[in-house]
Amino acid sequence: NPEAVINFSILKDIFNFFRLTNTEEIIHIIVLAFIVITIISAAIRILSIKVSAEFAFALGNDLSVRAYQNILRRPYVNHKDVNSSADVSKLVSKINTIIQSLIFPSIMLMSAIFMFFVIVIVFLFVNFLMTLVVVAGIVCIYLMVTQFFKKKLKNNSEVINSMYDEHVKAIQEGVGNIQDTILNNSFEYFINLYKGIDRKLRMRQASNIVISQAPKYIIESASIIFLIAFAYYLVFLSQSVSKEMLLPIFLTIAIAMQRI
Repeated sequence: NPEAVINFSILKDIFNFFRLTNTEEIIHIIVLAFIVITIISAAIRILSIKVSAEFAFALGNDLSVRAYQNILRRPYVNHKDVNSSADVSKLVSKINTIIQSLIFPSIMLMSAIFMFFVIVIVFLFVNFLMTLVVVAGIVCIYLMVTQFFKKKLKNNSEVINSMYDEHVKAIQEGVGNIQDTILNNSFEYFINLYKGIDRKLRMRQASNIVISQAPKYIIESASIIFLIAFAYYLVFLSQSVSKEMLLPIFLTIAIAMQRI
């Protein structure tokens, strides 16, 4: 019903300012505005990711430098007692893991939480009851999926953390003592040692990739089922919504769920 747009007081003032009276002209302006806003939205998202990533890795740089300073400034006795491979692992692998698995996701999470509350507040004004049902449904789905994958992810992370040290140590044992390796002809021993450690590490990393990707599809599928069930309930069971109003409400719920 394009004519209904004119009934919105704010839009009516804008249309009067630009002397727009024809419904077709108004639709053209709205379509153009929607395209511009969509482009601006994408640009803001990309800028947000850029700023967040640069901040996260700058923080990682501070951690890395501080770790390096601590290693260099240890007493000489500690240098002799501590395995250098553990130091290399902490500086390279573990700092990267902290940045990519903790710092950056935490920053993105704070941004997402802010957006979540903005969306919920806006949709509370659109339809209070509908918003509460949608938010409650999504939160329940999210919590169930999170709880399901939480233990597996924790176990994988602990194994990967310990395997990084063994990984670097296996490399240094073979290459660092290359003279003994050649004299004893122990190439196969070190290759098999490295192969076993590396495969175990890679399989855990692969498992983490699955765990990181799977919830997205599970939540999407569950949300679609929830959306359809809710729309069906509104129209056919409770009969609180007419069939003519199904599409607007359906789209409103879909947009809210997609954004959240």
